[in-house]
Amino acid sequence: MDKGLQPTNGDVYVASAEPPEARRPPIAETGAIRWARENLFKTRYDVLLTVTVATLVGLFLYSFLDWVIFKAQWEVAFLNLRTHSLGLSFPREQIWRVDMVVLIVIFLSLFSVAVWGSMNAFLRRSVLIVLAAMYIVPILAGFVPKTAINVWVQEGFVRVMNFTADADQTIGFAVIPQTDENAFAVSDLAAGYYENNNRQAGTSFDTFNERSANVVAFGTVDPSEYDLNFRIVVVGRNGNILETSEFTGGSTDEFTFEWTAPRSGWYATYVEFDEEAPGVGSAWLRLENIEVFRSTSKGRADVAERYGEIPEASAIAEFCTNCVTTTTRTSLRFEGRRTLGEFVSLQMAPAMLETRGLFTQMVIVGGVGYLLGLAMLSLSFGAPDTIRGAERTVTSGGGFLILLYFGVQFSLFFNPGAVALNQISFLIFGTLVVIALSYAGLQFIKGDKRDVSRGLVILWLISIPVIWTMLTGFAAIGGEPNTRFPIISSQNYGGMLLTLLLSAVSIVLSFPLGVLLALGRQSDLPVVSLTCTLFIEFVRGVPLITLLFFGRFILPFFGFGLGDVDLIVRTMVMLTLFTAAYMAEVVRGGLQIIPKGQIEAAQALGLNGLWTTIFIKLPQALRAVIPAIMGQSVSLFKDTSLVFIIGLFEMLGTMNQVLSDAQTGYTIFTREGYLYVGVAYFLFAYLMADISRRVERTGAGSIRRNDI
Repeated sequence: MDKGLQPTNGDVYVASAEPPEARRPPIAETGAIRWARENLFKTRYDVLLTVTVATLVGLFLYSFLDWVIFKAQWEVAFLNLRTHSLGLSFPREQIWRVDMVVLIVIFLSLFSVAVWGSMNAFLRRSVLIVLAAMYIVPILAGFVPKTAINVWVQEGFVRVMNFTADADQTIGFAVIPQTDENAFAVSDLAAGYYENNNRQAGTSFDTFNERSANVVAFGTVDPSEYDLNFRIVVVGRNGNILETSEFTGGSTDEFTFEWTAPRSGWYATYVEFDEEAPGVGSAWLRLENIEVFRSTSKGRADVAERYGEIPEASAIAEFCTNCVTTTTRTSLRFEGRRTLGEFVSLQMAPAMLETRGLFTQMVIVGGVGYLLGLAMLSLSFGAPDTIRGAERTVTSGGGFLILLYFGVQFSLFFNPGAVALNQISFLIFGTLVVIALSYAGLQFIKGDKRDVSRGLVILWLISIPVIWTMLTGFAAIGGEPNTRFPIISSQNYGGMLLTLLLSAVSIVLSFPLGVLLALGRQSDLPVVSLTCTLFIEFVRGVPLITLLFFGRFILPFFGFGLGDVDLIVRTMVMLTLFTAAYMAEVVRGGLQIIPKGQIEAAQALGLNGLWTTIFIKLPQALRAVIPAIMGQSVSLFKDTSLVFIIGLFEMLGTMNQVLSDAQTGYTIFTREGYLYVGVAYFLFAYLMADISRRVERTGAGSIRRNDI
């Protein structure tokens, strides 16, 4: 009998005043445990396969994460973020223009998400967590003990270490004699920084390797014969001696010495041998509690603000101006296994300090764009009649200015040096941008979603010439030199900027061209069909690298000024044609799924071939092949790495430049460099694929709100 029912004097049961006990299914029958039992541990073979795969994956992850956290040196990535983003030749004083372009794109993107979709809570929380971590982690890193710096000492060899210190900061010095042959193996070095000054010859690490070869390989030096006699000298930024230690006296015991900085500023230290009995031998001079700062422009600016500019080598040590090394991340080399705290302080914190400024701006601008988009959908301003009248005025004035602008451009074609015409053209262009913004603003204040969408499309169209002007600049106006927006040659573009520029332009242009080729191949006109077919089959039958070489070396021989066309433009054309051929086949496959009955029904309604294609065939065909289109776009994005072969240094090419430059000291960090590039490619490709999945869920011919 159910406990929730109580009998009465008759045959009728009434509900009890107390609710029945909850009866939930066992945990093993629901949720993750049930899924695991049904999919991973259903049979003995499933159990064996699951355990084997889990063991292999676990071992790989353990080894990989151990290398990432405790061994890998990620300076090749975060110390060269600007180089990887813009290339080696991009003018550093004009980087702010690229930052502005990024903020414009972020603003419009988040504005679009608010109007055409929505942002889920998980993404919002993730962005806020990352933003908070960028400010919290560097603070926590300050509590991690500073990593020791090691400088080599031997007879006839002196290195001067230039460092910073705060007032009353105590610096520790320790002399560690190397009297055992086992001490000369790199694998046995104590974890810490070693002075190498971009791996140049004559530095501590280089000299240690030479002495190690003489001790271990050739046996020409006996490390036990040690009697070095020197003292430690600390000087100010002007070379004035502030403190000296006692002479070591040739002792093989560890010698320690401490010094307290009287004020914040720059200091330097070196060893001074006894003139009468310098002795022979080898030792490491370990410097403790010294900060190693980032060698980027931002890192140097932060240090200069706190301690002043880096002093000249000649002012510190006149006796050895070419042996002065500053405590930067590129002048020192970390050897050994890091601790988790050192990973946070030496790898995570510097990377976050380099990126948090722009990331914070992106979050703020994106948040404003998202909130503004939501506001435009929920608010309505102004009377409809007044808005319609303003729209007519704006469109009439804009149409007149467009005709005037083309007239001025036609005049400039025959007289390109006319200063007055250049000024007029610039003013008309600026006025057109203002008018377009005004028209978009009128759409926003209506409050209707369709009008807001129209205004948003206008903003995206306006952003194209604005972004192009920001990236390229313009010549002097009125004879005055243009120092604010000087022209930046496309030859200076590189890194991620060039990758995204090639990808975006080629994808946008190849899509309509591919649609036209697909329609042309199915045309009833034999000439059109044959021409499109030959083009598609020829381009698909030729490797992309062949087309790139064609655009780089062969196209200029055809004359017509093609050799004067910018190499980046020629590369964009080749990438566009290559992708359009594949895009055409993708679209043609989508056109073949349209039932013949729909076409006949459209003809019965009086639609001609053009309108049938536009309203019946293309909407369904394109929606059906969205995954294939996006897959081709992702493939093009990755194929841009091939332009490195023809002399353009995109993201992968820029990394090759950094890794191949022996003066930077990054030649041994190829794994870290290429892994960083691979992760960057993956993130952009995943973003494109995610957008594709969300577009698939929209209705054909309409826009439905989706979580983005």
